[in-house]
Amino acid sequence: MAAQGAKAIGAEIRVVPATLTAVTAKDTWITSIHVANVTGTAATLLVQDTAGTPLTLIPTESIAANTAKTWSWTGRGIKLTGGLKWQAGTASALHGVIIGASVP
Repeated sequence: MAAQGAKAIGAEIRVVPATLTAVTAKDTWITSIHVANVTGTAATLLVQDTAGTPLTLIPTESIAANTAKTWSWTGRGIKLTGGLKWQAGTASALHGVIIGASVP
């Protein structure tokens, strides 16, 4: 997956914040993201790296009310240069977990 000595991330479910917030601050390889919309209306998710000019992995994607969605990448996973940021379009609507590793 990631470089030798990389630190695992994930395993805990968190509320996805309504402002673009860093989850990691170093190069990160992710193998999956799972997000549940716990509200009665659709909500959006945005995931980017933290490079100087951010690249978007998941572009403001709508997740239907009371449903869950999983994105998976096989093999080594997807590298997000400089780290990973995410944002929900609605406060407290999305609960998520990211599985991967970050350079220590």
